[in-house]
Amino acid sequence: MSKSEGNIILANDFNNLYGSDTLRYIVITTGVTSPIDLNDSYLEKILKETLKISRTFYRAQSLAKNKKSNSKKVQDFREAIID
Repeated sequence: MSKSEGNIILANDFNNLYGSDTLRYIVITTGVTSPIDLNDSYLEKILKETLKISRTFYRAQSLAKNKKSNSKKVQDFREAIID
């Protein structure tokens, strides 16, 4: 394995391509000693998961700012967490 063969990507290069949230998610969810296979389907799955987490976070922030949230917003938030 070597960068010249094209089968290794530096963390900085990965960050520029896919973003820091994706890199953080992969680091948190994989073992320290195990290699990571960054195939297209795995990256697509990770991108969907990080997007879901971001949406949930921003929805929670919005609900926290608006203390008069109605039950529909609360129900939508609960469904977003469960999905």
